[in-house]
Amino acid sequence: MGNFLFTITLGSILYFLYGSLVFWSVGSALAVLFIALMFVDIKDTQEKIEEQSEKLIYRLDKALF
Repeated sequence: MGNFLFTITLGSILYFLYGSLVFWSVGSALAVLFIALMFVDIKDTQEKIEEQSEKLIYRLDKALF
């Protein structure tokens, strides 16, 4: 969650820094990049959670039967 908030904060700061008329495209490109990185981060976390839950289910299955 900390990484998630850091990414949003950094993305917003960069967007506002480069958000002037001259660097508008750079700012939007950076914002899009940070949003994409954020989704990749969420996806990785989701996969890790799924792996851990599968291991846990396997262990419970072994312990019960």
